[in-house]
Amino acid sequence: YRRDDVRKYGNQFSELLVDHKLLLPTIEEEDSMEYIKKYSDTYVQYADALSKIQVPRSISEDHLYFINNLYKISVALVTLAEINNDPIFSVLILNQYNQARDAQPKILINIANYFELNDIIFSENETGIMWNNF
Repeated sequence: YRRDDVRKYGNQFSELLVDHKLLLPTIEEEDSMEYIKKYSDTYVQYADALSKIQVPRSISEDHLYFINNLYKISVALVTLAEINNDPIFSVLILNQYNQARDAQPKILINIANYFELNDIIFSENETGIMWNNF
């Protein structure tokens, strides 16, 4: 790997994370279908953006796992909102949602550990500084 490429990846990833948080909808009725669909769409946009950045080969599996979980979360949110009185299906989808959501911080820790193991420390003027704090 090239250190500059790894640093670039870390900065791009964290910049997209910040952008994603800024895109989250601010609708008054958070339980409305409109809110849920917009919320879900931001996860798809985030996953799409992450899929376009160059990823160091040794971390590509975690990166792909993170992206796939974003898609799973998006689908689960919309599916849960659209389910009509099907408790068994609701439990199944909720379980899938929880598994994907709960895995995300662990994946981010793995990515942060990758930077640490490769002695990549981000400076304060880099968006990648978030990786120093895991």
